[in-house]
Amino acid sequence: MQSEGDKENKQIEITINLAWLKRNYAAIILITIILLSFWLRTFNFHQNWLLNVDSYFHYRYMKYIANGKVENLTLIRNNHLVNATYPLYDPLMEAPNGREFRPNLYHYLGAYSYLLAKFVIPNLELWVFLIYFPVILTSLCAIPAYYIGKTLYDKRAGLLTAFLFLFNPSILARTMGGDPDNDCWVLLLPLVTLAFFLLANKFSEEKRMKRALVYSLFSGIFFAALAYSWVYWHVFYLITGFVVFKIVISSILDYLSGRKIALKNYKALAAVYGVTIATFFLLTVPVKGVGVITTSFFGPFQALQLKAEIREFPNVYVSVAEMMQGGDVKTIAARVGVPLFFFSTVCFLPYATASFIFRRKHLDTLIFVTLWMLGFLYASVFAIRFTIFLVFPLALASSIFLIKLLRLANGEDRGILD
Repeated sequence: MQSEGDKENKQIEITINLAWLKRNYAAIILITIILLSFWLRTFNFHQNWLLNVDSYFHYRYMKYIANGKVENLTLIRNNHLVNATYPLYDPLMEAPNGREFRPNLYHYLGAYSYLLAKFVIPNLELWVFLIYFPVILTSLCAIPAYYIGKTLYDKRAGLLTAFLFLFNPSILARTMGGDPDNDCWVLLLPLVTLAFFLLANKFSEEKRMKRALVYSLFSGIFFAALAYSWVYWHVFYLITGFVVFKIVISSILDYLSGRKIALKNYKALAAVYGVTIATFFLLTVPVKGVGVITTSFFGPFQALQLKAEIREFPNVYVSVAEMMQGGDVKTIAARVGVPLFFFSTVCFLPYATASFIFRRKHLDTLIFVTLWMLGFLYASVFAIRFTIFLVFPLALASSIFLIKLLRLANGEDRGILD
C-alpha cells in the first residue's frame, strides 16, 4: 500500500506538471502547429519531380549557385576574362539572347541551406531537399503570426491566427511540399518584419526604448531582406500608414478632448519608425540604388500598370494566370474562405471600431488590420496573385473576434466593448 507521503509527493508532482503546462501552453501549441503544418504539406508527396514550372526556375538558379561549377566558367565580358560560379546570362530566359543572370536572396538561401544539409547527408540531391525547404519556411510563419496576434490582442489570438493562416486552403495550395516557388519566403519575410515592428511599437509605449530600438533594427533588416527577394512596397505602406494614422487619430482625439496636441508625445513612435526605415534604406540603397526609395513610394501605382497592353512587347502579365483579375468581393471571399471573410469584415471591424469609439481601446489593432485588409482586398480584385496576402489579416481579425467571444463566455470581459 502507498504511504501518505507517497500520495502527497505524487500530488505535488501532478500539481507541478499542470503548472508547467499552464505556463508553457503557448509554446507547446505553437510547436504543435509548426509540426502539423510540416507533416500536412509533405506526408503524401510521392513524385520523383517538383510540382510546377516556377519550381524548376528556382531549382535551376539554386543549382547554379550550389554547384559552383557550370560549363563555360571563364567568360569574356568587355574584352576581359571573367571567372564566374554561374552563368552571366540565363540562356533559358528571353530567347534568343538570354537574360542577365539575377539570383535573389531566396535563391542564395536555398542553395546554401542545401549545402548545409548536404554536409550532414552527403547523398542528398537538391530536388529532394526542395521538397522540404519551402515547407520549413512556410511552417515558420507560425512564429511571427503568433507574435503579431499576441501583440495586438493576446496569446490565444496569436495561436489561433497562426493556425487559421497556415491551414487556409489558399495558403496550402501555394506552399505544399515539392513546390519551391518563392511564396513561402515572401509570406514569411513581411510577417517577421511587421512582428518586429509591432513589438518595437509596444515596447516604445511601455517606455522601454532600448528594446524598442533593437526590435526596430531587426524590423529594418528583415525589411531589407524582402527587398532583395521580391516586391516590398506593401510593407512600407503598412508601416508608414500605421504610424501616420496613429498620430493623426490620436491628435484628433486630443483636440476633441480639449487637450493640447503635443507632437512630442509621439517621439518614441517616430524613433521606432525612423530606425526601421533608415535601416532599410541603408541596407538597400547602396546596392540597389535610389530606385528603392521611389519604388517604396510609387510601388502601388507601378503595380497597376503591370498588365497594361500599351507596354512594349513582350508583356507576359496580360496572360499570366496568377496576374488575372481576382473577380468581385464574393469570389474573393469564396477563395480565402467565407467564414474568415465573414468574421473579419462583418464581426471584427464593427467590434473593433465600436470598442475604440466608446472605450478608446484597440486603436493599434484597428489601424493595422484595416490597412492590411482593405489594401489587399483591393489588390486581390486586381490580380489573383494577391489573394494569399489577404489571408493573414482576415485570419488575424477572425481570431481576435473569436477569442473575444471566448473571453466573454469565460467571464474574463464584462462587456462586448471591453
